[in-house]
Amino acid sequence: MYQYIAKNNPDAAYEVCKSYGYHDINTLEDLSHCLEICVANNGQEAFKNIMDLHPDKDALVELFTVNNINQQPMEVIVKETIPTTANVLKNADGGGNTLVNKTNLYILGGAALIAFTILLSKK
Repeated sequence: MYQYIAKNNPDAAYEVCKSYGYHDINTLEDLSHCLEICVANNGQEAFKNIMDLHPDKDALVELFTVNNINQQPMEVIVKETIPTTANVLKNADGGGNTLVNKTNLYILGGAALIAFTILLSKK
């Protein structure tokens, strides 16, 4: 974009660069690089000043301007979904019950092992 502006509007681009304190510009490449530096150092103000120099500014403004006269408002439908336990507790292959059943089995097995150990230690 900066190269395009520098090539198609070099005099105005040079004046913008001068206004930001850049005077040592000898080629179109220097000019486009200077435009980039102006935006990097001065932000939105410099960007607006440089975009005002764009040869196709009117076409870009027309393209990105919303014409409210011809457009109907869009209807937005929002559906609220409340996740159920079956939808939330799923493992990688999509099965949720397998993980829960295995966990319950490990808990039951651990409790049985502890109970068996307690019974053996009392004798």
